[in-house]
Amino acid sequence: MKAGRTSRGLVVLMLVAANGCTALRALPPSEYAAQNERRDVVMETVDGERVEFQSIKVQGDTLTGWRDRKDTELPAPAKDADGNLIPEPPPLPEERQVMLDRVAKLSVKQVSWKRTSLLFAPVVAGLIVYALTRSTSEQPGTGDPGNEIPPPPGPAR
Repeated sequence: MKAGRTSRGLVVLMLVAANGCTALRALPPSEYAAQNERRDVVMETVDGERVEFQSIKVQGDTLTGWRDRKDTELPAPAKDADGNLIPEPPPLPEERQVMLDRVAKLSVKQVSWKRTSLLFAPVVAGLIVYALTRSTSEQPGTGDPGNEIPPPPGPAR
């Protein structure tokens, strides 16, 4: 039972570590069109607006970005005459085009392995120390009668 709790804890730790810590890396304007498509991009306009895109493309002097629509932007679900919901296809991502001269800053989200390792190294070290101390303290000893393994039950006399 204790091994089950430990393994569940390790699975949760691995899932959190897999996401890692992200950092924004600013792109110089000369690199905006260096890749055909970029993912997880944050754009700031000259007007101070900040927009997060799932992906962008830069063609010529135009940046085209796509992001999911917010729940508040979606229409109410349609219902038939009996009040049952009519199945609808998922909404298409919102597309937005911005002229490059309106872009003040473009940043890309990236996993920062340095931050992730600094965050999780003490946790992993603590788990290792805990596991080692638990395994040595649970081994039966000869000097302490409380830690001895009882003999198997024999036939009743």
